[in-house]
Amino acid sequence: MDFRARPPANQQSHKTTRAPTRKTPTTEPTKEKSLQPHSTTEVLTTMTPKRTIYIIALLLIALGVTKTQGQSIEELKEQAEAGNREAQFELGTIYIEGIEVIENFTEAIHWWKKAALQEHAEAQYHLGRVYDEGMGVEQDLVESTQWWRKAARQRYAEAQYKLALAYADGRGEEQDFVQALYWFRQASEQGLAEAQYELGFAYAQGHGIEENHALAAHWYSKAASQGLVDAQYELGNASNEGIGVEKNHSQAALWWKKAASQGHIKAQHNLGMAYANGSGVDQDFTQTIYWYRKAALQGLAEAQHNLGRIYANGSGVEKDLTEAYSWHIIARATGGLTEMQAEILEDSILKLRNDLSPTQIIKAQQRATQLHDVIQERMK
Repeated sequence: MDFRARPPANQQSHKTTRAPTRKTPTTEPTKEKSLQPHSTTEVLTTMTPKRTIYIIALLLIALGVTKTQGQSIEELKEQAEAGNREAQFELGTIYIEGIEVIENFTEAIHWWKKAALQEHAEAQYHLGRVYDEGMGVEQDLVESTQWWRKAARQRYAEAQYKLALAYADGRGEEQDFVQALYWFRQASEQGLAEAQYELGFAYAQGHGIEENHALAAHWYSKAASQGLVDAQYELGNASNEGIGVEKNHSQAALWWKKAASQGHIKAQHNLGMAYANGSGVDQDFTQTIYWYRKAALQGLAEAQHNLGRIYANGSGVEKDLTEAYSWHIIARATGGLTEMQAEILEDSILKLRNDLSPTQIIKAQQRATQLHDVIQERMK
């Protein structure tokens, strides 16, 4: 399991072997052999032209760079040709965005590279992105990490984070968790939420560093306070169990609600359970059904099963065995439950089949087909 990737919300996590305890260096470490194999890596698929344009659009929104007010393209180009690195960077961005010029990847990369060679950190970072994603150039992971390293050494936080991921995944660099942790920490200390989450996750799992749940909660809290959804979910779990922080069900429900409101599937399910049990919130089955349904329609089998149980028991809703059976067979088809959960589900399905008429079973199966189509559409 890598630092970055929590298991998808509709899958079960698997326990991994802890890496040997290592001290995190405070200065950039020298390269050494990887501490342990990486079980998951970020897979970069071949992008279609539309996908490329979409990625570029997101990049430009993040950049927030536009042509200097009142300055013509000719004036900007004159400054760029005279060696002004800010002008070179901005001119490259203009060619990417197609502001008053024809969109031209070759020209964009040409000017970004000129700025990057003059130690323009932002240009170096975005050149790394270009080579990493193969945008307008042949994909070159080694080239991408070289540019990220240059920007990272200038304390450009996003480049430090990208370089850390490259080391963690072995993308463009030999896999090296010491280097990964070093750069995650550098970016974290500059306040980058994504890096703070990764560092918290490393401490929580003992990946390449001594397991420390208090420090995990510390970094999760920093990232969660910035609105990072995965950190909010993990901090909710830590508060619920009292791992690394004082047990506090109200805080757990609060963090789960923040994450659930951003669409985090497991947070939605956990929040539904909190409302069902009155844990940290007043018991409210209307809210339970609302959050279970949110997670169920995103493909979480556990939520589908629990929603079926709500209808089977008539908890806060009119008892409806047909609806209950529909959600139960959807949960079975979705899969991903633990062995014990699967056994309980099968027992529930058998009991419902005995309580329903053949006509009701057919109706439930038709309803399940409709719901399945909705779920598949939402999961695209």
